[in-house]
Amino acid sequence: MSSLRLRYIEVFLALMQTGSAQGAADLLCTTQPSISKALGALERQLGFPLFVRTGGSRLKPTADAYTLMVEANRVNEELRSFLQVAAELQAGQAAHLNVQVTAAIASYLLPRVVARYKETWHDAKLSLTVAHTDAIVNSVRNQHMDIGIIITSPEEEFPGVRNVWTGPMVCVFPKGHALAAKAQITPADLAGEPLIAYRSSLGLGKMVEKAFASAGVPLNVEIRVNNTAVICRIVEEGYGVSVVDRLSLAARNYSNIEYRPFAPECLMRVGLVLSEKVPLSVQGQHFVETLKLCLDEL
Repeated sequence: MSSLRLRYIEVFLALMQTGSAQGAADLLCTTQPSISKALGALERQLGFPLFVRTGGSRLKPTADAYTLMVEANRVNEELRSFLQVAAELQAGQAAHLNVQVTAAIASYLLPRVVARYKETWHDAKLSLTVAHTDAIVNSVRNQHMDIGIIITSPEEEFPGVRNVWTGPMVCVFPKGHALAAKAQITPADLAGEPLIAYRSSLGLGKMVEKAFASAGVPLNVEIRVNNTAVICRIVEEGYGVSVVDRLSLAARNYSNIEYRPFAPECLMRVGLVLSEKVPLSVQGQHFVETLKLCLDEL
């Protein structure tokens, strides 16, 4: 099937909305014969009817028409978005910048970056979403997102992801715990402690498990979690200890948590995901520079 003309989709949606060729013509500011001609061409191209002619001038949509309407609405919305962005570019306005980040980045780092970015780019329009690391990498590579920001570890390999910041993992425990007397925490110090750990499938989890294995200390994992904020909330409630990334710890003001450096040093990284096919816009480049400035201040 050859490509459909966008005009046919516009006519189809107008017919679905009004139920008659004359109604569609009035809606689109054209003539009834031109609507009928476009509908006939569309049905011939598709190979099946979209409407049943009832008494008078009314058109009753077929079941196939209702099925196509969902996709036609999606195409129409994407076209509207395209035209809006084109108009903004023509007027010299900033286009939308689509940024996707992990939960840890969203809760602490992202608000700082956005606030500083908007100080310079007042008219910039941002779309900010939160997702898991794999989804972010795929979204940028498939050009659904302009920028992705993730937390990774040396245990993880994501081709094309640029490391823009490196920081240490820390040991967290409830206030008043005996571990508070130590300047730094080792796996031996955590022997027998109820450990709240990252899932083994996560890079940060693998890195901590490797540190314990190298020290010959068995893991006493009682709870596995895939989110640092959840880990810290459990510890704040007075149960267990954990080794987490410092960036996520800084995201919230935990009133009943203390932390110490963890040794051997386990490093977490902030990774920048950019498209390898599409160059970043000027606005996007400035957003990345703002991100790096905020990271340097940590």
